[in-house]
Amino acid sequence: MVPKSAMSTLSQLLLQGVSPILVHPERNLAIQRRPSIVADLVNGGVLIQVTAMSVTGQFGAASKLCADSLLKHNCVHFLATDTHRAEKRPPILSRGRDIAASIIGAEAARRLVEENPLAVVTGASIQPGAVIPYEEAPHSSPRSFFGRFFRR
Repeated sequence: MVPKSAMSTLSQLLLQGVSPILVHPERNLAIQRRPSIVADLVNGGVLIQVTAMSVTGQFGAASKLCADSLLKHNCVHFLATDTHRAEKRPPILSRGRDIAASIIGAEAARRLVEENPLAVVTGASIQPGAVIPYEEAPHSSPRSFFGRFFRR
């Protein structure tokens, strides 16, 4: 889930001039179900970091699908290893970068692993591109019990 307090905390940080970086949202079940949540955050000024192992599929199909969707919608600013212990999660970005490049292009993928992280370290600003909006699925009207088994 996405805690209700998260939006308030992120808003407070933005008001104080801090650019928050939300890490591995693609591994959050609520966001996997509705990635447009991230698009709303990005439009509000939040930066997003996706885990390279999600892009390669090593964290499962749901994380990969969500990561791919976020990349396609220009909602990713960093690609990182999320390495806590090198034995379990080796700090290898190249596979994730290469797969991201196949989705968003080589130059854009390079920005995720080189330019944007360098900007954070040096205190430079990051110029994210415009988010490609998600199309929300229309809510279907309730069907009768039998109507669920037949297409109209």
